[in-house]
Amino acid sequence: MSALTVINGIHKEELQKQAESYAFRAGMHTRSLECFLRENGRLDGSVTVILIDGEMIRMLEKDMFLVLTLRFPVIFVPDCEPEWNLAGRELENAGCRTLCPFQYLNFCEAVQSCFQPKIWQERTLVFGELEICPANRMLRVNGREIKMRQVDFDILLMLLKNIGRVMSRQYLNDRLPQRLRGTQRNIDTHISSIRQQSGLGDAIRCVRSVGYCIPEEALYHLCLADVG
Repeated sequence: MSALTVINGIHKEELQKQAESYAFRAGMHTRSLECFLRENGRLDGSVTVILIDGEMIRMLEKDMFLVLTLRFPVIFVPDCEPEWNLAGRELENAGCRTLCPFQYLNFCEAVQSCFQPKIWQERTLVFGELEICPANRMLRVNGREIKMRQVDFDILLMLLKNIGRVMSRQYLNDRLPQRLRGTQRNIDTHISSIRQQSGLGDAIRCVRSVGYCIPEEALYHLCLADVG
């Protein structure tokens, strides 16, 4: 299954950076709208959604914005309540979705609503040079496919789908297939194996007496330094 790409057409710098952070946390590619248009909307095979704010809409030619709404799902991000009142409902009537308030869970819900459930659930998650695909149970690091045991793959996938959230040993163990469950301490052994195979190392943090977590900041910095 393809990865998802967010075309970031948000002009306001604060919201633009927030969108990039949300997309990274959700395991999605990001490209700037400027770069996307410069390349004439060329795609790399990924499934695409566009985020855009009022300032960027005003900067685009009207015909160009119309073309974008016809070719791709478009999500409007108002930067204030008055802008939502003025433009949000009109854009929704034109087929755009509106993301307000601009928070992570709302972001995921808005993007998810643009696609069939299977596309969202089975999409390839991308974090820098690390890619993990639930559909064919594939992990790739720096372009190299990594063979993992099923239980290790399942635990890693759960952690990457819940960036920033502490997952207890009990929670991780209970969500494994019955035949693969062991004691909660067995999770520690699996985590050690995952750290070595995935190249994530210390980005997988142990929360004493609770479980494990991959903090967004730790993963982001590791990805910038080229995972693996």
